[in-house]
Amino acid sequence: MLVGDLALATLGVRGTLDLLPEEDREARDEAREILIGEADEGEGRSYNAIYTLGMLHYEGGDHEAAAKCFREADHLMRENRAKARIVHARSRFFLGHCMLELGAEGDELDEAITYIKKDSGPSNLDAEIKDTVFEALRAAAPDVRLPGRRGRDDDRDGDREGGRSRGRGRGRGRGRGRGRDRDDGEERDGDDAREAKPTGAAAHLAAALKKLVDDPHAALEAVDKAFRSRPDFDTWLGAYRARLAALVGLNVRDEAVRTYERLRAKLYQRGTFDRLEALLLDQTGPMADLLDDQAYLRELIDLYEVMPERTGEFVEQCIACAQACMEEGTPESIACAVSMLQEAAAQDEAAVGKLLKDALAAAKKGKVDLKAPSVKDAKKMVAELDEEPHILLVGGDEGRRPHLERFKALGSEVGFEASWIFTGAKPPSKTMEEIEETAEDSSAILIHHHTDADLRAEIKKMAEEMEIPLREAGWMGAGGVEAEVLRTLGDAMDEAEE
Repeated sequence: MLVGDLALATLGVRGTLDLLPEEDREARDEAREILIGEADEGEGRSYNAIYTLGMLHYEGGDHEAAAKCFREADHLMRENRAKARIVHARSRFFLGHCMLELGAEGDELDEAITYIKKDSGPSNLDAEIKDTVFEALRAAAPDVRLPGRRGRDDDRDGDREGGRSRGRGRGRGRGRGRGRDRDDGEERDGDDAREAKPTGAAAHLAAALKKLVDDPHAALEAVDKAFRSRPDFDTWLGAYRARLAALVGLNVRDEAVRTYERLRAKLYQRGTFDRLEALLLDQTGPMADLLDDQAYLRELIDLYEVMPERTGEFVEQCIACAQACMEEGTPESIACAVSMLQEAAAQDEAAVGKLLKDALAAAKKGKVDLKAPSVKDAKKMVAELDEEPHILLVGGDEGRRPHLERFKALGSEVGFEASWIFTGAKPPSKTMEEIEETAEDSSAILIHHHTDADLRAEIKKMAEEMEIPLREAGWMGAGGVEAEVLRTLGDAMDEAEE
């Protein structure tokens, strides 16, 4: 057994990805002795072992020894082009913190700031861990803009406090009135609720709403307290809205987008489409300032595609977004326009027929490649292979469940293994770990248009290092799954022939 593996086994940890700082860790000294005892022996000593030793020094408060280990681990991972991207980012992030604790100044301070800001996202650490480092950074460099402090939702809070029901709630969408929330477990009287003084999570939310305009940072603090106070569904959703508004007010756009994507995934997961609709249609809410016009239209399209009794709205938004894409005029935007109009035509051909013809003509004129292998041709290509190909689709969320069914059915018909990993509801580190594991035997990867920017970058980097063909869908509705997947399969076939 390698030294690093032995140390991790002693700690009762599966791998370095699961090794996070713990103040009172059992067997720390024993594991540290194993690693230090082999420090001068090259056999069995790897960057994982060095990172593990660094973490044990770090959580024990020996920042000088920890910094030395994290720096050495960073050097070895770069030198060996290691695929452990999350652990690599963590080695630099914690190195930056150690440098701050050791009193970094001048160029060293700049180096520490770079590590912390650049690697806080790719490190995929929980907010509590990152906040400790951000506080140290703010103390050492008060003028430095922190990377979205407290903007990302804590998964434990979100799942626990808002996730007691996965049933479909009935909310205020389109004036349908306030109904029973199964998360609350009982009917609430609106008048009594207004007269009663808020307590617990509701009180923290009320405090956050009062501070939104004058002190968004304080509002975020109050929102975090609301999440930790076991809110009912309405309070949980209100806390998310307050968080979005505070982040928009602070102009922390990237973190606000990630927060919205997380909320969206959870609402789709619960089937509470009306709550998402109400959030998007509220012109006085945070979404009006967060999304540009085209991104806003795409959100409505994706919602109305799966929301019952919204066919007319789906077609209407497809037309509006397709027209905007046509005006943009790039090959990618024209391809998106065609995809949207084809989906709308399946619902109301008369409404989109002329515009679809115009879009197809623009694609032909601009030499936009819309071709995809037919199912028949794809079956022939797969039949000639020695082993079944594996297509990995990444992105989207539970709202795309109907798409998954079509994807699986296509795989069965053509003869390829179909895997789809939804993103958004789970912590990024767990999602990336699942993607990396599934990608090991994948023939090609297709990235759904609803994929977080940071996660998308990580997937593209992984695919490049693993030499796996990768395709990014500009926009993909239920009907477009077949075309995009068959194009991805064609890419895999081309790669296999080279």
